Amino acid sequence: MKWEKKGHEFDAIGYLLKDKKNIFIYGAGESSKELIKLLEKIHCWTNWKIFLVDSDQKKQEEGVDGYV
Repeated sequence: MKWEKKGHEFDAIGYLLKDKKNIFIYGAGESSKELIKLLEKIHCWTNWKIFLVDSDQKKQEEGVDGYV
């Protein structure tokens, strides 16, 4: 796949999420970590609060990569 607008690959996602205040990610595994990295690249990141939801008690208490 070749991107048409290099450096703006995630603009559409950012536009859809720009008015959101909270982002809930279900599962705190490797996929969630990758998703967080992706979200960190989106322009309006600072307006959001990220929540991880997971059934693993340890992850609930300790969080993952600074997110609970």
